[in-house]
Amino acid sequence: MDGKVERWLNEWYCKCRNKFIDLGNFGGGELFVIEGDSLLFKFLYDPDADFIDFSQPFGGGQFLSLTFLIENFLKKLREREFVFHIVFFDVNQSIWNNRPKLRLAREIIIDHLKSHCAETQIYNFENWWNKKWKEYLDSKQPLFILTGDGSTENLKIKKNNNYVEEIDDYYVEEIDDSSISGIATKNSLNLTVVLRAFIFFSLHMDMPVALLPGLEFKNAHVHSFLIERSGNVDLKSLKKLDDVENFTIKAFSIYDEKSKWFKGSVEKFDLITPIKDLLTSEECLDVWSNGGKRIALVLLSLTGVLTNNSDKPYFHYLAKIFLLHLILLDYLPLKSRVIPPINDDDDVCTEAKTRVDLFLQDVYTYCAKIYVSDIYLEEMKNFQDLYNNLYDLLDARLFVSLIQFQCDGLLNFNNLPTEIKQQFDACWNLLKRLCECNGLNSLDSDNEKYKKKFRIESYQKSDLEYDKKPSLLPFEYEFFKECLGDMNLKLPEDPDSEANINVPRYGLIEEIDYNESTYNISLKIPKKGPKVIKSAAYYEKHKNSLGRKGYQQYVRFLEEYATSLNGTQGYYTQKIIVDRTRSSSKSKSKSTSKSVQNQKSAKKEATGTKKAREKIEQETLKQSRSASDKYLDDALNEISKDGNIKNQLNSLNTKLEKTDKIKHPFTMLRGQFKKLEFLFKLWTEHCMNSQVKKDWSIPIDILHQVFYIAQNKNFQPYLDDKMKKILVEVLSRLKLNDCKKRLKKLTTTESKEKLFKFDFPSEWTDLSIGMSDARFQMIHAGHLMDRNTNSVDDPRVPHFKPDAWQVEVLDVIDKEESALLCCPTSSGKTFISYYAMDKVLRESDDGILVYVSPTKALVNQVTAEVYGRFEKSYDHGDKTTWGIYTREYRENHDKCQILITIPQMLETLIFSPQRASWARNIKRIIFDEIHMIGSEGGEFYDRLLLLSKSIPILALSATVGNPEPFNKWIAKSKEVRKQKMKLIITKKRFSDLQQYVYLPKFPLTSLIETSVYPKENQRQTKSIIPINPIFSLSMSILKESGFPGDMKLVPSQCVQLWDVMKKYAGDNPPNGLKELDPDIYFKDIGYIVKDDADGYEEKLKEVFMSYVKDESLNHIVKSTIDELGNDIKNGFTELESTANTTRCVQLFDVIKKYLGDNPSNELDELNPNIYFKDINHVARDDVDKYEQKLKRVFIKCVQPWDVLKGRVSDNPPDELGKLEPSIYFKNIDHIARKDVDEYEQTLKLTFKDNETVESDIEELGSYIKNGFAKFALTSSDLSKQYDVYGDKFLEEGIVPLLCELSAQEKLPAILFHFDEKGCEDLAFHILKQLESAEKEKRDNDPEYQARKKATMSRKEIYEKDSKRKRDKKSSAPDEDAEVEEQIPTFFDWEAHDPNFTFVNQKGRVTSEEFEELTEQLEKTNDNHSKLLLAALERGIGIHHTDLPRKYLSAVEILFRRRYLQVVIATGTLALGINMPCKTTVFVGDSISLTALQYRQMSGRSGRRGFDPLGHVVFFGLTHTKIVRLLMSRLPNLSRHFPLTTTLTLRSFNLLNSCKARNADDYNYAKDTIKGLFGESFFFLGKEFLPEQIKYQLRFSVEYLRHESFLNSEGKLINLSAVTSHLNYNEPSNFAFAILFMHGVFHRICSESRTNEEIMNNLVLVLSHLFNRVKLRKFSGDWYKNDETPSKVILPPLSKNIKKVLEQHNERILEIYADYAVTYAKNNASRMGLDNILPFSSIKIPSKSLDQNSLKDPLISKFESTAISFIARSPFIAMCSSLGDIFNNLEDLTNHLHSEIYLDLHSIPYIKTDETLNAYINDFFSHGQEKALVEANGIRRGEVWRVLNEFYGVISSIVIALRNRNFSDGLEDKEEQLLKGFEMVLEHFSEKFEKTFV
Repeated sequence: MDGKVERWLNEWYCKCRNKFIDLGNFGGGELFVIEGDSLLFKFLYDPDADFIDFSQPFGGGQFLSLTFLIENFLKKLREREFVFHIVFFDVNQSIWNNRPKLRLAREIIIDHLKSHCAETQIYNFENWWNKKWKEYLDSKQPLFILTGDGSTENLKIKKNNNYVEEIDDYYVEEIDDSSISGIATKNSLNLTVVLRAFIFFSLHMDMPVALLPGLEFKNAHVHSFLIERSGNVDLKSLKKLDDVENFTIKAFSIYDEKSKWFKGSVEKFDLITPIKDLLTSEECLDVWSNGGKRIALVLLSLTGVLTNNSDKPYFHYLAKIFLLHLILLDYLPLKSRVIPPINDDDDVCTEAKTRVDLFLQDVYTYCAKIYVSDIYLEEMKNFQDLYNNLYDLLDARLFVSLIQFQCDGLLNFNNLPTEIKQQFDACWNLLKRLCECNGLNSLDSDNEKYKKKFRIESYQKSDLEYDKKPSLLPFEYEFFKECLGDMNLKLPEDPDSEANINVPRYGLIEEIDYNESTYNISLKIPKKGPKVIKSAAYYEKHKNSLGRKGYQQYVRFLEEYATSLNGTQGYYTQKIIVDRTRSSSKSKSKSTSKSVQNQKSAKKEATGTKKAREKIEQETLKQSRSASDKYLDDALNEISKDGNIKNQLNSLNTKLEKTDKIKHPFTMLRGQFKKLEFLFKLWTEHCMNSQVKKDWSIPIDILHQVFYIAQNKNFQPYLDDKMKKILVEVLSRLKLNDCKKRLKKLTTTESKEKLFKFDFPSEWTDLSIGMSDARFQMIHAGHLMDRNTNSVDDPRVPHFKPDAWQVEVLDVIDKEESALLCCPTSSGKTFISYYAMDKVLRESDDGILVYVSPTKALVNQVTAEVYGRFEKSYDHGDKTTWGIYTREYRENHDKCQILITIPQMLETLIFSPQRASWARNIKRIIFDEIHMIGSEGGEFYDRLLLLSKSIPILALSATVGNPEPFNKWIAKSKEVRKQKMKLIITKKRFSDLQQYVYLPKFPLTSLIETSVYPKENQRQTKSIIPINPIFSLSMSILKESGFPGDMKLVPSQCVQLWDVMKKYAGDNPPNGLKELDPDIYFKDIGYIVKDDADGYEEKLKEVFMSYVKDESLNHIVKSTIDELGNDIKNGFTELESTANTTRCVQLFDVIKKYLGDNPSNELDELNPNIYFKDINHVARDDVDKYEQKLKRVFIKCVQPWDVLKGRVSDNPPDELGKLEPSIYFKNIDHIARKDVDEYEQTLKLTFKDNETVESDIEELGSYIKNGFAKFALTSSDLSKQYDVYGDKFLEEGIVPLLCELSAQEKLPAILFHFDEKGCEDLAFHILKQLESAEKEKRDNDPEYQARKKATMSRKEIYEKDSKRKRDKKSSAPDEDAEVEEQIPTFFDWEAHDPNFTFVNQKGRVTSEEFEELTEQLEKTNDNHSKLLLAALERGIGIHHTDLPRKYLSAVEILFRRRYLQVVIATGTLALGINMPCKTTVFVGDSISLTALQYRQMSGRSGRRGFDPLGHVVFFGLTHTKIVRLLMSRLPNLSRHFPLTTTLTLRSFNLLNSCKARNADDYNYAKDTIKGLFGESFFFLGKEFLPEQIKYQLRFSVEYLRHESFLNSEGKLINLSAVTSHLNYNEPSNFAFAILFMHGVFHRICSESRTNEEIMNNLVLVLSHLFNRVKLRKFSGDWYKNDETPSKVILPPLSKNIKKVLEQHNERILEIYADYAVTYAKNNASRMGLDNILPFSSIKIPSKSLDQNSLKDPLISKFESTAISFIARSPFIAMCSSLGDIFNNLEDLTNHLHSEIYLDLHSIPYIKTDETLNAYINDFFSHGQEKALVEANGIRRGEVWRVLNEFYGVISSIVIALRNRNFSDGLEDKEEQLLKGFEMVLEHFSEKFEKTFV
């Protein structure tokens, strides 16, 4: 085997598609796996990051520090509510076998985690390709694996991509030995590739992988590179599985370095019999129990070290000191172990250091030998019971310090603290006994003899301590002093430090007046077409008219949009009248009490007039009787003329719906009985004409009709015994006996009405349904069961009966309180919002309600709904009900009462001083989709909740995973203002959801075979397989977590579950299962309603879970789960099998065609229909074997061989027979081109004396090669086509799926696909298929062709005749005008065949309306628009953010009006858009398809009031992904750290400007800002953070002062406005400002030689600052691709520019280090020692000394020589020997005392050494979308978004520069600078427009 596999694996990994995502959003609280060795790799192979350098011989507390780092990492995950297991693979031991110290560390960490971290499960597996690992994955179903990738780029190892032979033909990538340092060795570096092999295997097991390299903790979130199966696994990579496995096994074998140290005396070391006896003695057990595993391990190791190093007597001296240091570890405080490091520059001590190092290496080796070999387990039965303190195995720096103390005469073994001396003596004596047993009779530890030889010098501790005395720049600000108290934090102000302020040359302007709302806009991208240049005077003159025109166009859009919504929500336009008698100055409590009082009086009044009202109603009814009867009689006469029962039924339904015509109850009762009669006749007809009863919709309708009549309150006064008898007879004929029994109990009245006739069919007709009542209803009628939502009449909402929980919310609104509403989709959350709006509109003309939506699409919809719903007249002022405010569009925002906006823009308004008076009038804020707080951009929601603490809110969501704690946090923020916050949860979803998976068989039927509307018998195909969600569960998940909280079963699934459980439980099932037999459970209920079915479901789940908890019954659960998943598993197998077989058929056809008419009989045997006949499930291995056999038969059938053989038949060579192709290639498994070349050369050598056959040989070789090439090409094409999880399969299968859905009446449907371009490709593919199929049908339809030809002829004659008449009229104008002739109707041969469109023929859209909606597309004459329009005409819409707004609106309107039946969308339709559908389809997999997205998107189907059952179909997803989506729980919402430096700057702007305006505005500003810095803050369980907010705020001010953004009075100066304007891009905005103020951009614009150079240099810098996309860290060579114009890796900044940023980072570090130290000093007593391991909670040290012992000279000496610190974590200080001196900002934020929280992302710091994606720079260079996708790795659906975001940045910069004053004396340079950025904007805009617009 050579290096090809490794190179292929590296190339595959480098090309893997990945995305840097929030793991919390992806996985939530679901289980994932951490690969343990990767966790070790993270810390051990990056010594610079965390100061753990195991190659350093004298490191301080390395094992303890490593334990701390791993525990701290796990704690951070646990704080964020992650659930994980840790797995270790035995084969990975080889990674650490290069050093015994590393191998020992690995085993110690594993043992420690198992011993002390019981909450986290630790697993060991032999390897990752064995069965047990697969069984674990199947059982536990983790969501992803967190692992490393073996990258060592941080070590700067040099590789040259050449592969050289290493061992036994094994080729590896060549490494430059001189570049290897630290713990790495050449072998260990070569072995790191196995982690990429692990990733390869994981993805091929359908297990997503998140990477530890690059992982970031950001606020409460964790971001990492995630790699999924989709896009990274295909048939080509599947074929490499065996090769990669073999490569991995061989790599482990070749590179394991254990043999280099596990040899000689070490390998032979064992416990001889005397030692074994000693180990069981009382003396030994006492030492063990007191010292734990550490003493036990080290004493045995020292025995081996001393007895096997007789030539090193000084080891005895060192061993005694070493033993004392071990005992001190249990007593010394961590702060005393922060010891200065050894002086590496001291050459005098070299020999001593070498000897100590040699001793330590031997200790590590023998420790590893004993620990790895499990000598303990074999010889010491009680070892596992000892306390495991190996996490602090040794401290080499402490050991060396003791050696120094000994040299200095400070160590006296006879004068130690009592407890320490006793333990030491016992250990030393035991060690001597152990050595004696092993043949070493005495230990020479003479101090005087050796101490002078071991002098080792350390660095001075003063060089490593923080000796600065922090001071602050003078600053005085009234509000912050008033709000937060002492703003100087016990630090002095130093006026002299003003000189240290960073005063730049550029951008100096005093006291900036910054208007948030004015700045926060985007420049528009110009539209296509020629530019029309108009003067400024023209725009000024027509400003008002242009504004009116735009407003009128938008209002027309709203009218159209609102009309489409009217009816979907069931609302009507409300005329709002304000109660002018109310005083606006009244308090809210009075207003509320008055509202409640009005309700009570209304009820009292209703009670008082009840009798009078009833009398009037009776008179009205009597008068309506005759009119109602006449209407019904006439209708029935008309209906009777149609002989078709279905038509009669449909017509009657239409008549009965007109309640304004049939007002009398008895008339309606008579009509309903007639409907029942028609239904009964329809069922009779079905039973008589069908051999098998299958249309269960008819008896379902009959049953519901019977009970509708029986239970309707309006009918009860007229329902007598005779009518009841009819109903009972109907049920009797259907054999619904339980329902019949219930109906017999119905109470009737004596009616005076004449009985009407009801026709029953003859008795001999069998009308029975053939099953029990319960099964019939549960299996076939579950979705139609009557729903009880506890609806009640409420006078506050006429025309609507709210559910009980909605009434609760109405009360909250009336009381001016707040609430969090957690309700399923389609449950009625939206209704509540409009009640709140109505209330605000009615109370006054000034009150404002703000509706906050997460997406612009939802903003448009809500705006239209508000526009259509509310109408109000205002007495004065330019006021309106509605307004919209986004970055792109704003209307009425300053004069409306209901503002609809997005979170970012509401924050802008709140921070805008000019909007303060407006903001004071906000009465309520509604946060829709509040769960978005946990997503990217969620920090805006977070801050708004804090800023609005005095305003009542409604927070709405269907998908909050942790509603209770989330509500508690909001309630806490409201407590300050005595605001009540209520949590209202309802789990009832009106419509059930049924999941399916689409698994067709190959070959897929073409559209011409399966039309869009197939016949009845085509509806029963088995491609769409229903799913029972129970199949997604596993025993381990059920035992650990129970049922997922929102896993719901529809009634039919409950029956299915019971049946399967009963099957495996036997005839006498335990735990109440028998009582849950549907026939028994529902027997007395009879007619089942939804509440009954829900109750049954809960009880069934309880029994199911009782089986889970009972080990003896587990087999029932497991068998049940397996059986419920059989159909799906078999479907997937059959899908892959038929796909593979189809591929073989085509391969066979290719070879057969190539061989001609006379192939051999062996080829016939390889006919796939024969070959695969007895193979049940054709796997890929079967196909591979088939291909090889096909190749061999092809070789045998080579015809040119016969020609060649015939040519030399007279004198054949001796070995001619061996050269026959079938014999020559017999032993070659995979025949490649090179094999054929070698064969050809062999033939030429054989026939070298026969020149006449050379051409025949070449022909033979060409024949074989061409045949194989054809074969390979076909195989390659088919691989792409039939990867059943690839894009090609989605295209091939989409039309058959839609046909199937259409046939099963499951349209309309929304198809979710997460790739914007992919949405369009799918839609246009469907369009092409429809057009092609329609054309093919028409081309082969003689009747159609004849009609077309005849019509064309008629039309031609008509046009000639019309022309003749026109000519005649024009020549004789004076003649009397003829009567205008009517234009005849012609057959439209171009009209779409309804069978080839997805247009709903009953859709409520006229052709004129369609043309009006699509007018914009008609006008845009480009190919893309034509395709969009053509798709719409065939009933197919597309929805994603990159499409024009008017087109998207047209799609939404046409879909709501039921014209479109297919819409393909990204996540834009997931959030609340009102587009009800029957079915949602998930098309293909994506990283973005998470549990949260699944629930949001699936909730679009089955909307209340439309479809009683929603359908969810999975298409193109793997079995594993479907399981994950079904069983995953909703993620918990997490929050963001609220304070950022930009926010501080904006707060000053708000306070300053409002104070200058008036007192009311200033009070508003103070009240608002207090919300950010108040006591309500809660984050990651850290209740102490409010105190830190004050410190971070003050040092943020200090930073702003130092960098010249604020003056001493808190006024904004210099580039504050520009920085604030770019607040979306923190911290890039500060980096931009710093570069600006230091003249970087000015120099670029003035020193560059050409405009192109100016633009390129500006874009390069901007690419380093804004919209940064990190790349995975591996050698840049792997990113190189000569076939693409992209550079991929962003070129570095120039040294000067980088230096400016680095100096800025250094200033930031100094400021925030002062912050950490200051906070720690001022809060030291509260913070504590920080000496507890964060995950296991182990206290270090484990023992304490009494006061006298603390005064011991030795203990005191450690304390005095230790480096002092207060802010740094002692665990890190110990190994780094650094006090409060921090190397960089990562060091500062990652290694602080656990009680200090400082988030790196809340600091204005930008890294300068990251590997960044050059996508912006590349696009600016070449403008190619394709290159960004293929080379830069930007996902196809995200290219537009990321580029558009950068476009927004450039436009924001240009706006900011245009609106600022130039620096004095620098006007020319500032103008030049502005021109440079404008050129960038224009050039980028041109490329962007060319690519996308």
